[in-house]
Amino acid sequence: MDKVVFYAKNLFVMRKVKAGIDSLESVSCDCVSSLSEAEALLRADRPAYFLSIVEAPLLDEAASAAVSGFKAAGLPPIVLTNEYTDTIREEMASLGIMDYIIKDQYFAENLLQTVRRVHRNMSTEIMIVDDSDVSRKQARTVLELQRLVVHEAGGGEDALRLLEEHPGVKLLLTDFNMPGMNGDELIRKVRKIRPKNRLAVIGFSDVDNPGLSVRLLKNGADDFIYKTFLREELYLRVVQNLEMLGYIDDLRRLSHTDYLTQLYNRRFFFEIGDKLFENIRRNNLRIAVAMLDIDHFKRVNDRFGHDVGDLAIQYVAAVLQRTVRAGDVVARYGGEEFCVIAVNVNEQTAPAMFERIRANVAESKIDTGDGVLSVTVSIGVAVTMGETLEDTVNRADALMYGAKTGGRNRVVVG
Repeated sequence: MDKVVFYAKNLFVMRKVKAGIDSLESVSCDCVSSLSEAEALLRADRPAYFLSIVEAPLLDEAASAAVSGFKAAGLPPIVLTNEYTDTIREEMASLGIMDYIIKDQYFAENLLQTVRRVHRNMSTEIMIVDDSDVSRKQARTVLELQRLVVHEAGGGEDALRLLEEHPGVKLLLTDFNMPGMNGDELIRKVRKIRPKNRLAVIGFSDVDNPGLSVRLLKNGADDFIYKTFLREELYLRVVQNLEMLGYIDDLRRLSHTDYLTQLYNRRFFFEIGDKLFENIRRNNLRIAVAMLDIDHFKRVNDRFGHDVGDLAIQYVAAVLQRTVRAGDVVARYGGEEFCVIAVNVNEQTAPAMFERIRANVAESKIDTGDGVLSVTVSIGVAVTMGETLEDTVNRADALMYGAKTGGRNRVVVG
């Protein structure tokens, strides 16, 4: 569990912020009201903390000391302040804070959004491309302060090589004026290997040329900024582009997964399964395709209701997720049916694998609120491949119905 340390004097604010952060996934909040408490926490468990927050209605001596103390511990804080002025912004910038949030009626929501973003930043890779060491260092300082993982490239060729070495890079910041390969040439080459829904690109330059931004945008950049940027402006542009990629990733994930079980859905199962099937046929490898169906599922719905039926489906999905191997493909096929493609499995090894799944489901103890429910599954496993994946799935489906007519709660392999 990653932790946030929150320094505050106001008990109401402390409780409100702690409750909000503790509700986040994989994040918890420890609160302190003095520097000595903060120092004790960090001495005991410093690696667990990724962020500090300081409530500073006025940036007085005590608040400034807290900011400096957290910064010295490697946790530049987010500051909650009562007002915003250019003087306060400059003072906070000089203290090296991560961010500041105005304590208005929306501050808790804004703070939680910022905490989520910073937590996500720790696993977000970006790249700065510039032949100027000074410019790269300036941008890197701003972005690493926000816990982003930053790679540097001194030119276009270096950037292309690093993109191959670091396929997880989500955003590229590139200068326009560079020797050898300038910014728009780099962007054109990048767009041949990384589309806009996989990588955001921000161009920047110190040249005051009104047409330059249009030139870079037409060549595939998503945004443009001049090098005279304020640090907040640079980070906000980066955040906006990363969040747009995040929305696209969410939509892609939702189009691929079943809403109830978070397994692949039937459409995506065939989309990736057909490619896998053809690759296996070309390389003369072996697979097993299995169909699973929850036994007497209508009785479950009729007796306990559809909410409990959903719990049963989720339970079987969870058993499949923890039992199949990383290279296998598992999907909710529809209703109470599931389909599995197990790679490098043959007629000798398939029975044991799917018998283990059957037994794990049969041991189910699902709390319905009105008692404990157990369910079983019937499984048909096709180890003989058809001409297509669909043919093989149909064979597994027929074998599964053989398991049903043979008494249910059993595995039939053929």
